[in-house]
Amino acid sequence: MASYSMVNASIDDSEAISSLLQAAKRGGLAPSQRIKLGYVQGDMSLGLVRRRFERGFGALIAVDDSTGEIVGVNFYSDAPSDTQVKHPLTGVASSLQGFQEDGRIDEAGYPIRFDNSMMYGPMAVTDHASGKDLARKLIEGMVPIAQQRADARIISFVDNANSASIAVHRRVGLSSLTEFEFEGRPYTLFSRNV
Repeated sequence: MASYSMVNASIDDSEAISSLLQAAKRGGLAPSQRIKLGYVQGDMSLGLVRRRFERGFGALIAVDDSTGEIVGVNFYSDAPSDTQVKHPLTGVASSLQGFQEDGRIDEAGYPIRFDNSMMYGPMAVTDHASGKDLARKLIEGMVPIAQQRADARIISFVDNANSASIAVHRRVGLSSLTEFEFEGRPYTLFSRNV
């Protein structure tokens, strides 16, 4: 039976992470297959992965203990605050800005703000490691990282068409903070207190 370790990635892992994320885009599949299996969106090139590390993003990776292969990844960073970028992060930033301006409080009594929320994603697991509970471990692995950073919550956004990812987030215990649209596509902003 395979065992997996959760470890912090470094820029040296960029090539393997980029390959994993490129495969998780599932670009060659029919839309119905992508929805069933789950997918990641956007530029997952080696250059972008390296830039994420250079800009201070972190990543938790799942490593197959018997082979050393990286079979899962989950990036994390500060919550976005730029409401002008051409990316779904605009919806996240606008939502957080609105919550902050309205003085919205979460279920634990903490204000919902940019500076006390840690963003995670993209997250992906290889097909051959799927079904081994790694997505849950990669999400739950964000909690101690957020606690060390003194964040009140972890947040992530998911394209509403990505039903597999929506189901994973709900199964792991994240709740929907809000929904937003970007370029006509609806997204859900998920949150979990730490």
